[in-house]
Amino acid sequence: MMNDQKRLHPIVIALRFLRLLRELLFPIIIFVFFGGNRSFGLYSLLGAGLVIVLLLIFSVLWWYRFSYRIEEDELRVEYGVLIQKKRYIHREKIQSINVSQGIVQRVFNLVKIQVETAGGGHEAEVVLAAITRTDASQLQTTLMNKANLTKDTGHQLPNENHIDDVTRFTLSTKDLLIAATTSGRIGVILSALAAFSSQIDEFIPEDFYMTAYEQFVHLGTIIITGLVIAFLIIAWLLSILGSVLKYGGFSIEKQGDDLIISQGILEKKQITIPVRKIQAVRIQESIIREPLGYVTVYVESAGSVSEKSEDFSTLLFPLLHRKKLKSFLTDLLPDYCEQVNIHTLPERSKFRYIFRLVLPAIVIFVPVAITIRPWGALTLAIIPILYSLAIAQYNAAGVGFSNTLYTSISRAISKTTYIVPKKKIQSLQKQQSKFQQRKQLSTVKISIMSKSSIGKQARVVDLDNTYVEEVLTWFSRK
Repeated sequence: MMNDQKRLHPIVIALRFLRLLRELLFPIIIFVFFGGNRSFGLYSLLGAGLVIVLLLIFSVLWWYRFSYRIEEDELRVEYGVLIQKKRYIHREKIQSINVSQGIVQRVFNLVKIQVETAGGGHEAEVVLAAITRTDASQLQTTLMNKANLTKDTGHQLPNENHIDDVTRFTLSTKDLLIAATTSGRIGVILSALAAFSSQIDEFIPEDFYMTAYEQFVHLGTIIITGLVIAFLIIAWLLSILGSVLKYGGFSIEKQGDDLIISQGILEKKQITIPVRKIQAVRIQESIIREPLGYVTVYVESAGSVSEKSEDFSTLLFPLLHRKKLKSFLTDLLPDYCEQVNIHTLPERSKFRYIFRLVLPAIVIFVPVAITIRPWGALTLAIIPILYSLAIAQYNAAGVGFSNTLYTSISRAISKTTYIVPKKKIQSLQKQQSKFQQRKQLSTVKISIMSKSSIGKQARVVDLDNTYVEEVLTWFSRK
């Protein structure tokens, strides 16, 4: 029974210990290997051993003092080693219960549960790092009225009495590979490598970089270029592998009033999103995927962030052809499918878009081209690129509304479309500078609730002022 006090699986002791050890790993290494003379080094080893023993004892006590139960429609958690804490969460405050299964959990046939609430901030309100599937199923049944978890994947099965109500979409192998190759995650790989190099920089001798540079220069231009290209290809292949592992087995299904997202090869994850908690749909078209006709679909929902999702949004589907978008939303989120006519920007707005991007580039790069010859002239190639981007931003931007929906389209580099029900808009604001007044233009901005503590905004700049007034009138009507 879930009203009985329960503890996590003992494997949590090892997980907690490894987490604490990882946080203290660099200080321990520095303390042991750079602690001074030989006699002091012996004390360093003893001190490091004592720290490890204390971490292990702390991990055991943390596991022993952590317990949870369900009582009076509340999830009640008690934890803390030195200070005992109690956290009570009523079932009506729970936004979602997310299920994941990492490598360790899979070995011991366990799952990880993350309970999210609207006020949870940037982390899940409660994390149960390792519990049995039976306990996880009972938690979901009691708190979210869900069916049991399957024995082979840790994911939920639809209720047999409502099997006809289940709508399911899966990511095909072809689309998975397209998503992986066009994800742009190579930047994440390069950033990780840069962060790692900064961590080990202080352990590298000072003359290492000078010696390496001298040897590198003597390799010749062709070999250096080949090495750089090979490095980028390897980073790109690693980014593809990371995307495949992350999105492999991706599926989304609608069970009653909930959307259930499952994904992951090494670490299986399951996210449950109540449809009533969704505030907006965001459609992203990157500069690589847009010409191919593919989009990425996100939802904005109130709640905590159980993982580092992009821009505090929840990924609804990683790759979907634009032709399938309407049927996708019709089956999963029919309230977001009403026809909306988009009002594009007037011709007089075009110059302002070009001015904002191109003028700063001219001010910066023309002096560079003049003072640094001949290579400085290469920077002038950025100007036509920015001009093309400005035109693309102008052509993409627009807003529209229907009886129940508001749609906002804009572009920074990627094209972004927000579809927001009128009742989910927290505020709608008109902004107008002195320069915009001369051209009878305005900026319109909406605010919605999201996982971010400051909410989410969608803004379109330099709309016709008369149309913005129509938008304000529409929003003010009940």
